[in-house]
Amino acid sequence: MRYKKGDRVRVRSLEWYNANKNREGAIIFPDFRIFDEDMSKFCGKVVTIAVYNPRGNYFDIEEDGNVNYWCGEMFEGLAIEAELQEKMVSLDDVCKFLDEHLYTGTSTGDYDYGQEYICSDFNNASDLIFALRKAMGD
Repeated sequence: MRYKKGDRVRVRSLEWYNANKNREGAIIFPDFRIFDEDMSKFCGKVVTIAVYNPRGNYFDIEEDGNVNYWCGEMFEGLAIEAELQEKMVSLDDVCKFLDEHLYTGTSTGDYDYGQEYICSDFNNASDLIFALRKAMGD
């Protein structure tokens, strides 16, 4: 399972939906999960994982009141990744972002996402983003 309760993820784009839907307005995945027109209103938006059901291998999201069954392929990735990738950011920008989202509150400035990183240990934003992805298991 890639996502867990509380993760903020971005739903795939409206362009993806329009390019892949069938005549009935649905995208049917190999495991028979269905992304339908009702779910398309979340395309491109950041949503919150409410529940992961390992038995059924699906997610519920808070924003739709846990009505639909979502699978990992319906998401582009964690919102933090998408937000960082959308910007051409400097290392300082990434550090400020981490301060707002992941700061552990230690006096050394450690950032914790699976393991500790000190912002000053990186030469550029790309190296830091790579380390964060590695820590997240990607």
